[in-house]
Amino acid sequence: MFDFDEQMAVSEQPKVRALIERALRRRFPDLLAIHKAHDENDKRGIDYFLEFKNGRMEALDVKVRTKDFARHGDACNVALETIANSATGKPGWTFDGDKLTDWVLFLWLDTERDDLVHFRQLRAAASANVTAWLAARRVAKQTTKTARGSYSAESLFVSPRDMWSGIYRLFSYAGNPADTPRSPSNAAGRDRT
Repeated sequence: MFDFDEQMAVSEQPKVRALIERALRRRFPDLLAIHKAHDENDKRGIDYFLEFKNGRMEALDVKVRTKDFARHGDACNVALETIANSATGKPGWTFDGDKLTDWVLFLWLDTERDDLVHFRQLRAAASANVTAWLAARRVAKQTTKTARGSYSAESLFVSPRDMWSGIYRLFSYAGNPADTPRSPSNAAGRDRT
């Protein structure tokens, strides 16, 4: 059983904040500031607002795991929530189109590894691959205790490779060979015959 308050305390540790800052600054050199979101926005999938030049703001959701199972040989260490509340059937954050998230940062505390992915691309890739992933990957149920009771959720565990290859197939030329431009050498060779 997970305790919501304990999980929140872990995510607010100074070490976690430093790892978040490091991961974002490494990827976004033009990032001006990172602002903690209000609890009300947290419910909409926003842990932090990322402030860029010209007033541009983007929303970040951080998924903190204390243990990186990839370190112990289990590459499927990315938890994609499929069902947020089993009793109501509410979709998990991965499939929830009402979330206002722009970016998802996966963070593993014991190895200090991180992975940053664009949320809409992740959601599209997860939707396109969920049937295959459910057949081949592990699903876990968890009960979370809150001040008002408890609820059960379900998560699908995939590898970063699963996640990124799903995104790559949808959002690159490699995903649709018919749209892949021919190389100039091939085109030129055909014209000469």
